[in-house]
Amino acid sequence: PASIWHWLYTDGLNAYSVFIDEAPKSKKMVLGQAFDSEHLIFEKTTQKYRLTIIGAVPKVVAEKIANSVIRETTPQP
Repeated sequence: PASIWHWLYTDGLNAYSVFIDEAPKSKKMVLGQAFDSEHLIFEKTTQKYRLTIIGAVPKVVAEKIANSVIRETTPQP
């Protein structure tokens, strides 16, 4: 069975969830938008992992979180 890791982040006003699981064989990217033009769903896939962020978080913040988590989960040479 595949593992799914989940974190809940909050700044005191907003909260969003971060999920990491094994990358699916199909490399599709999902992106949804909330009414205030902040992202509701942000997904980034690498060779090994898929990271999904759900919540009202700006794209710049979502990308920084995704890059940080992916960097930490990628084995270093």
